[in-house]
Amino acid sequence: MNFVKSSVFAAAALVSFSANAFYINATGSYDGKADLKDSNQDVEISSYRIFGGNEFLTLGYKKTEFDWSDGRYNLDSLNYLYADIHYGGAIAGNFTYHAGIGLSSGFEDDYNLSENYSISPRIAFGYKFNQDWEGFAGVATQFNEVENKFLPIIGVKYRDDGALGFSGSIAYPATKATYRFSQFLALNATMLVHQELYQLSDSSNISREGYIFDESVGTSFGVSITPLKMLTIDAGLNTYFNHEYTVYDKNGNELRSIEVDPSAGAYVNVRAAF
Repeated sequence: MNFVKSSVFAAAALVSFSANAFYINATGSYDGKADLKDSNQDVEISSYRIFGGNEFLTLGYKKTEFDWSDGRYNLDSLNYLYADIHYGGAIAGNFTYHAGIGLSSGFEDDYNLSENYSISPRIAFGYKFNQDWEGFAGVATQFNEVENKFLPIIGVKYRDDGALGFSGSIAYPATKATYRFSQFLALNATMLVHQELYQLSDSSNISREGYIFDESVGTSFGVSITPLKMLTIDAGLNTYFNHEYTVYDKNGNELRSIEVDPSAGAYVNVRAAF
């Protein structure tokens, strides 16, 4: 099995740095037609996600729907449930720490945590160079039914994204840049490594009761408006490249890959904080 460091856990990790209140997010995105390599087939993908939490906990659900042009695959949708506990604070002087553990379950039809689980503990230590800059490094691990992996964490952060002017972070799996004109309006750009593992159904014609590992690199450019102190709306354009589905049998043996050409789409996100 491969390491599954999903975008939802990336979001949870960012929350652990700065969130102080309960929040809830609802997101929808659409990826336009993209050709499958070495095939006349194409696919359109839509996803919907809702998640919420506070500075210690994130809970969420994501549904992804597929529209294959020639019906070659009977994969209509995938489901993803996740929970993440995270905490951070000061150690001494300018040193900080950030720790967390995530539990997720990706599946097509049948929820079976003993077979489609992923457990992802992580820890990182940071150093605040000054009021604006912080560097951090650490390690993340991931355990599931396919393969256990270890991954270094390293990055740098410049200011919180609520600050006026420029702010951003360079890290894996998410790099983000924001320019805030006012408390009402901001522009943002993001590059995100997207990785999620799912178990297929017992009627799948891709791999019966097997697994599919969804991996891509996504970029987005959008606008963020905050009409009320508790409400933020984000919308913009996104594209995915290096998109690949790796297929495994039910014993975790790799069978083949389904490669998808770059796609273009759009997203909207509504966030309420209390």
